[in-house]
Amino acid sequence: MKTNKDYALKTAIELAKVNLESTQQWIPPENVKYFVEEVYLLLTGENETDE
Repeated sequence: MKTNKDYALKTAIELAKVNLESTQQWIPPENVKYFVEEVYLLLTGENETDE
């Protein structure tokens, strides 16, 4: 799935926000950063390799 970078970033941040608000546990910032990066790459298709 490929989307534009602006939409991908906004969506990744919004999903991270929803996830953080839905838990009572402490989530390390590194985990949030990793989550946002992975969602961003998935939405932009930048992590796909040409085979």
